[in-house]
Amino acid sequence: MKPRVALIIPYFGTLPHYFAYFVKSIATSPILELLLFTDAEICVPLPKNVTVHRSSLSEFNELASRAVSVPVTSTNPYKICDFRPAFGKVFQEYLRDFEFWAFGDIDLVYGDIAAFLEPLLHDHDVISCRSGWISGSLCVLRNCGKVNELYRLSKDWQIVFTSPDPKLFDEMGGHLYQEVLKGADVLSLAGAVESFTHVVKRLAKEGSLRCAFHDLACEGIPWGETIDYNAGKLLRSSDGSQLMYLHYVVMKRRYFELPKVSRVPDHFFIRRTGVYLKRPDIRTVCSVEVERVLRGSIHASRRLLRRYIGEQL
Repeated sequence: MKPRVALIIPYFGTLPHYFAYFVKSIATSPILELLLFTDAEICVPLPKNVTVHRSSLSEFNELASRAVSVPVTSTNPYKICDFRPAFGKVFQEYLRDFEFWAFGDIDLVYGDIAAFLEPLLHDHDVISCRSGWISGSLCVLRNCGKVNELYRLSKDWQIVFTSPDPKLFDEMGGHLYQEVLKGADVLSLAGAVESFTHVVKRLAKEGSLRCAFHDLACEGIPWGETIDYNAGKLLRSSDGSQLMYLHYVVMKRRYFELPKVSRVPDHFFIRRTGVYLKRPDIRTVCSVEVERVLRGSIHASRRLLRRYIGEQL
């Protein structure tokens, strides 16, 4: 029997239009099941491995307060990211039938996730999709008491959970990414708080926690590259290699556009400038892609100008 992984995502407010592509990519996974806690209106078809639990931010606060035994009063939905390492406790009543649970983002498209994850699940308790830190885009954890209580091993967990401000607790507790990417050991660096990455990396180093830190997340597409999504698989056009998932965390900030469709097709293409429903040819690159770059550049310039004006006031 294949292992079952419950992907827990609380999302309050209006769902972004790329949500349709996200759930499309989940539909073909034989091991991943999405548990979506939301108050948002959902206007796209949902596959059978997606379960919606109607909820609100205040209800999340109540649930989290009872689970972690400190008062949780979040007013910013982004603050929920700090609670991700505790989802095994917060949502424990929904996880009884799952051997694993996961937290993650929705600004991504999954490929054949089972092909990458299944070989790792048996021998590991925590699986991060970045080698240097716990990946907020997707992290898989064994559903057991020891793992579900790991967040408490941070000396700062109570400070994090009772603070109204996001602390990046689920990753590194600060913007340490460039230093780690250059080769620094996160255990030698200090963020604003002792993060979940610090806890897990420390235990892995001691040999008391079975962890896998691998670079499985693709978070950038070179200019000229096309990623082919076809019925649950992501393939690079350059060499035909498979991707576990594509996270457009940085790309979406400027040129990235996705067609708004009522039903996402089984086959589409992704470039640095966004999603294309037909395979991009030279004509597309010379027209649509250039147009997206120009539009994105203008939008970015306006945003920077507004920020500059705001700083001067």
